[in-house]
Amino acid sequence: MSLKKFSDYDTLTAAVLRGSETFLMADVAATATVTASTISATASTDTISDSGAGLPVVKVGALVLLSGFTDTAGELNAIHTVVSSTASNLVVATDITVDEAAGASVTVSEIKGMYQLTADELATWVGLAGSGLQESGDTVVNIRETEQTVTSGSVDASLGAIVHMTLSAAGVLNVTNLDVGQSMTIHITNGNTHGMDWATNHTISWHGAGVPVLGAVHTVELEQTTGALYGYDAGEVA
Repeated sequence: MSLKKFSDYDTLTAAVLRGSETFLMADVAATATVTASTISATASTDTISDSGAGLPVVKVGALVLLSGFTDTAGELNAIHTVVSSTASNLVVATDITVDEAAGASVTVSEIKGMYQLTADELATWVGLAGSGLQESGDTVVNIRETEQTVTSGSVDASLGAIVHMTLSAAGVLNVTNLDVGQSMTIHITNGNTHGMDWATNHTISWHGAGVPVLGAVHTVELEQTTGALYGYDAGEVA
């Protein structure tokens, strides 16, 4: 049985992802590699063969990465442990169940290193905040937001959900790329001096006291839903 790729798994939920699962990471900058259309697979002997005798010769117990097979059984294009190796035949520990004839452009690469991490360790390594993966229901939390700085009312939400807006003239709010389900926090400086036109480009449903009366440094939040764009006046920063 070949190892699963991370992309083979469905979306992970709190009921599934515990943090103690083990993931294998491979360094595929191979010391030996070959790509050819003369490479085939034989199920009865668990052998990868090359009629052109160009396979990399690797040590018993080494790991190789195969890619490019049609792989109808989902077992060949994966990482395998080597049982024996020659330039013509590579026997692997995987139980190959389906023959595959030569013809496709197949790559065989020796793997230089393999690293084992738990899900918690992987989450910390890639830069998630907090102590590993934490979930609430089906949603992964502790994802860091990106900040951006603007000098007018024009904001591209794809550049960051935390906005530092310093006005040097009258502002006209124009938010783009704020998709359904996304929210944005805007910290506005000099709004009391220059003011903000909220209504020209958007119809905002304001909660609480209505349209904000901006102070020197003021915070508002916007939330895009399927039916409406909601605004929340968080108030003036003390």
